[in-house]
Amino acid sequence: MTSHLHSYHRIINTIHKHWPMNIRLYQRGDIEQVTKLFQDTVSTLGHDDYSETEIRMWAPDTTHFRDWEESCLQKFTLVAEVSNEIIGFAQLNNDGHINAFYCRPDHQGKGIGKKLYQIIEDYALSKGITKIYTEVHTSVRSFFTKLGFESLQKQKVLIQGDIKTNYVVLKELS
Repeated sequence: MTSHLHSYHRIINTIHKHWPMNIRLYQRGDIEQVTKLFQDTVSTLGHDDYSETEIRMWAPDTTHFRDWEESCLQKFTLVAEVSNEIIGFAQLNNDGHINAFYCRPDHQGKGIGKKLYQIIEDYALSKGITKIYTEVHTSVRSFFTKLGFESLQKQKVLIQGDIKTNYVVLKELS
């Protein structure tokens, strides 16, 4: 997997809305910040959509994340950082599935997700991937719609014994 990541090493450093943001490939050792970002995002934003019990199921303690480090190293995983602090991350599987896409709540609405997505789409095109898809909650579906995704279906999914509703969204790439 490393060789295909090196073939796409056009990761961007950019100045974004008056502050420096670096987007780079995930590196060994990023897992602690990525795990915290995921848990903070789910627990902060989830209060509108989930009960406390559901939040604990969705973002349990760190034992849930023990395999994430290798997954992040093996797949196309990006992190966005400011002053060496990870504020967003996104992961694309080889089949075009966005496996993870999170931005710290206090940095949402600043274009970080859009920039992460632009790089993911560019990477997918360079690899001949013709469709990108993911499953999203109602609260973030509009973000993906603005990026050109279409809702394919509403579905009920079983997450740690609880049934939740989400949407499969897809974007055809040209």
